[in-house]
Amino acid sequence: MGASGKTLARIEALVHDGHLHVGARVAELGTQQLHAQPVETSNFLRFFRDRGVAVSMTEAKAAETGRGGFLGSLLKAVGFGYVALDIFDAPDTRLLDLNTQFVPDDLQSSFDLVTNYGTTEHVLNQMLAMRSIHDLAKPKGLIHHDLPMGGYYLHCYFAYRPAVLHDLASANGYQLVFQEVSSGSWRPTPDVLRKAGFAENEFRDYGLEMILKKQTGEPFRIPVDNIGSVTISDAAWRSDGRDGVVVSPVLPADPETLLARLPFRILHAAYWSRLRWALRDRIKRRK
Repeated sequence: MGASGKTLARIEALVHDGHLHVGARVAELGTQQLHAQPVETSNFLRFFRDRGVAVSMTEAKAAETGRGGFLGSLLKAVGFGYVALDIFDAPDTRLLDLNTQFVPDDLQSSFDLVTNYGTTEHVLNQMLAMRSIHDLAKPKGLIHHDLPMGGYYLHCYFAYRPAVLHDLASANGYQLVFQEVSSGSWRPTPDVLRKAGFAENEFRDYGLEMILKKQTGEPFRIPVDNIGSVTISDAAWRSDGRDGVVVSPVLPADPETLLARLPFRILHAAYWSRLRWALRDRIKRRK
C-alpha cells in the first residue's frame, strides 16, 4: 500500500499529541515508497523545523521524494532514527523474511514506532509477522497499522478485520490510541472475478488504520478468537512460554467493540455462567 500524505499527517499528529518524541527510533516493515503532494512534504519539513529540528532536506528534494522516493529518507531528514526490514535491498534496510526469521537480538525492544503500512498482508506467516512487530517495539512504543480491510481482491493474501487487531491488543495489553476505516472509490469488477462468480458489477477497497501502544516488555501472546465461547478451559491455553509459544484468550480492547461483536445469546449465557460460578464459590467458602 505504501505511504502517503495521510501517513505524514499522522506522524505529525503523534508528535503534536505527545505520543512520539522528536528524534524517536522508527522501524518500518517493508521499505515504503512515498506518494505525497509537494505541499504535504513541505508541511512535514516545516512542522519539524518549527520544533527545533535541523532539517537536512530541502523542500524541493522533499517534493521529489514524495513522487515515489523512500519514506525513510524523509524521516531521517527530520531527525528520526530509521531502519526498514524487508526481503529486498534498499537504503537503510536490514534483510529479514517475516515468514521465517525472528527479529535479531540487536533490534529487540528498540523502537519508539513500528510501522506496518501495507506489508503484512503479503506475508503468509501472520503469527511471526505480528510477533516481529511486538518484538521490535519498546515498552510504551507505538505500533501503526495501515492495512486492507476489504476489497483488494487481486492484490494480497490477507485483508484484516478490526477483530484481529483488537484481539492482538487485548492479548498483549496494548493501548488503543487511534482507529479509522477508510474507503476508496467504486471501480468496475475485473472480468476474472466476474467469471469466477463475483456477483457485483462494481467494488471498492476498504482500509483499516489502527495505532496501538505497547505497555510492557512481556513476551508476545497469540490471541485466540474465543468471543463466541461462554466458558474457557485453562488447560487449552499455553501461558507458560514453553517452546517460545504463549497464547491467550481475549476480549476486545474496548467495550464498544466487545458489545458489537458479542452476540446477545452469548452475553446472556456468559452472565448466567458467571453468576453460577460465583454462587458456587460463595457456598464453598461458607462450608
